[in-house]
Amino acid sequence: MTPTNQTKMHSEKQKGNCFAACLASLFDIPLKEIPAFEESKNWGCDFIDWIDKNNIDYTMHNTPPKGYAMANGISPRGIRHSVIVKDGRFFHDPHPSREFLTKINDYWLFTK
Repeated sequence: MTPTNQTKMHSEKQKGNCFAACLASLFDIPLKEIPAFEESKNWGCDFIDWIDKNNIDYTMHNTPPKGYAMANGISPRGIRHSVIVKDGRFFHDPHPSREFLTKINDYWLFTK
């Protein structure tokens, strides 16, 4: 797990790429090799296609899983955001503020 920072910040003109940065972090893949899911109108389908192509499985959890996982929720900026947790504790926030989340909606555990 290599912490990767997002390169796009959420604004009125664009969506941030925290989700892709978290995937890059978890799989030690350069961010440029992760699809720009934030630009897709069908990001969920595109995401499933990408994980299938890369032989990655994921499970969603309401409670923190063991090991590294992605936590999704609401940032202090009031927008949806993804960060990395380890054993349920905040580990890496790809946003430069490093403020993590004020509310966690779910955890995604990935296996390859």
